[in-house]
Amino acid sequence: MDKGQGSRPRKDTGTYEARQRVGEGKVTSDRPNRRIPAWRVTNVPDDVSPVDGTVGVLYHDRSYDPTRNTYDTTLSESPAGGTSFASAKVSTASSHPCESLFFRAGTDAPGFVNCAVFHGDYIGLTYGSDGNANLVWTDMRDPDAASGLYLQFVYFARR
Repeated sequence: MDKGQGSRPRKDTGTYEARQRVGEGKVTSDRPNRRIPAWRVTNVPDDVSPVDGTVGVLYHDRSYDPTRNTYDTTLSESPAGGTSFASAKVSTASSHPCESLFFRAGTDAPGFVNCAVFHGDYIGLTYGSDGNANLVWTDMRDPDAASGLYLQFVYFARR
């Protein structure tokens, strides 16, 4: 699997820190030091607005929770040229991957029995012909009344 140009594995996280230049000049971010899976940055023709050339990246982001136990979904966008990115949370509630009803680690992972081992694969971003970003992702925000654990559903936003 291609981990992205200039990316490097991060120990103990299973994620990659992206170090890829976009356009000319240095890439900056208004939310530095976030770890995103570099292989999530896909479908480049769809991730670029046909109206003004804005580049978008949609990802799950643990930086909103100081304990790092939950995550929200963030859209980062850069105007044509790609020298800086502005970020905004697009999810309206946090996801609880360590209290999942489905895809649990089980007894093979003591202390993490209810943690999801499969999440985040269904996430996408496409810009429409009107220049708006169409976002879709799954998360675990909705609790199951019977167990108290969290269910996984698909969510959509348009920006």
